[in-house]
Amino acid sequence: MTTSSWDAICAEKPLNHGLIGLDFPQFPYLSGYGMMIRSLRLNGFGRKDLFAIFGMRAMQGLDLLSACHRPGSPRRRLEVAVGLQKCAIPTYWSEEIWCPIDVGNRWNELHLAPRHCRECLRYGYHCALFQMPFVDHCPWHRTKLQNTCSQCARLYQGVLPRDGSATRCVCGNDPFDLKTATINMRSFPASSAAYYLEQYLTWCERERLNRYLVAPRTSDNWYCALSRLIAVPDTIWGSIDIPSRLPGRLHRWDSSSSGDHKTQQGDFSPWITLATSSSSNIAPLPCVLHRPLIKITKTVVSRFPVNTRLDLEKDGTRMERRVLVKDLIAARPHHFILPLGETPGENTWLNLSTVLPESLDLCACLIDAVDQHVTGPTVATAQRSGEAEKSVKFDQLIGRAVLQRALFHILLRGFAIGLTITMKKLSHLLQASQRPGDKIPVAELSCLDGRLVSISVTWVNSKG
Repeated sequence: MTTSSWDAICAEKPLNHGLIGLDFPQFPYLSGYGMMIRSLRLNGFGRKDLFAIFGMRAMQGLDLLSACHRPGSPRRRLEVAVGLQKCAIPTYWSEEIWCPIDVGNRWNELHLAPRHCRECLRYGYHCALFQMPFVDHCPWHRTKLQNTCSQCARLYQGVLPRDGSATRCVCGNDPFDLKTATINMRSFPASSAAYYLEQYLTWCERERLNRYLVAPRTSDNWYCALSRLIAVPDTIWGSIDIPSRLPGRLHRWDSSSSGDHKTQQGDFSPWITLATSSSSNIAPLPCVLHRPLIKITKTVVSRFPVNTRLDLEKDGTRMERRVLVKDLIAARPHHFILPLGETPGENTWLNLSTVLPESLDLCACLIDAVDQHVTGPTVATAQRSGEAEKSVKFDQLIGRAVLQRALFHILLRGFAIGLTITMKKLSHLLQASQRPGDKIPVAELSCLDGRLVSISVTWVNSKG
């Protein structure tokens, strides 16, 4: 898709509906949710009118934001109802158009609270750009985007009230202003909005060609990670004085500073085995990981008093044997506890039950993402299995040291977090039903012309 000017997009097809509020030329890149705010409020419609006017079934608890922005029958019927099914305007209702990283279809997993600029909301204006967590301020009003009521701090709801007042909080606060949205709607800074948004969309479209989100399949917290992975260039927004990223560390490995000579033939075979053996409890890893795993074990165990009692299974059964940390250290001075085992060969075996599951999942997803977006999808041949063929391709990958360093980082930190959780459970410092505020890894993969350019990894709280 090539970005066109908003005027050209609006001129593609005139609307065939006489609803008040569909003033698209005056409100550049108005979202479907914003269109519904204006239509409902200016025409006096309630929830009971949704089906007759907009083709949406008025189910109790209908999430208007998701219904307008996500693929599905509510959005299709809405487009037909207002005569937009053959023009490009609804394209800009989808969140993926506004994200410079390709996240696949994962937007459909989320149920987001609407984010608003309080000045734009007076007009009933909303843009899908506002749903991007890395966009902190409205580019033309310079006001901070909010997903909570300014009066009572309740989270905004996309659920439509019975009376259709989509912007009114339950506390009674309502930023929508009828006079501003009608008589004074020409005061909306349409030219500035179109200028900023078209610059942004051009940059975003270019970036999305080579940037891919890689996140654990079991977690939806990748949305929060976007605030660390993405920074909009100053040339797009101008001099908005806002933090470019959410506070928190971003780990990045770049092919320009990672020489591929550091990897050897067959280095990726264990990782590919790990990625395809999700049902196994143990996996072989490169022997270079043994020392770091030992070091992490010592560090984690040292945080517990030596008299801490651990309840371990006896001989793999449910019978428990109680030991003290100091006794475990004395009995296993090289690696202390069960998660590690060393073989005489080239590999070290890791007990996967101790590693943070999301870390293992991300390692597997990263292998799959490189195979899909960089080397090209691998298929088995008459000479080699799919896994063996993939191993050969990865050994020849330009930028392979970047992948190796990222995998090392994800697994080692996942082991440290998982081992801490295991120790707390064994010592009954953590109840089995509790989930500590540990970290979940999310990655961004950047590639170009069949070579791996960079990988970035950040860790976000597991509970949002």
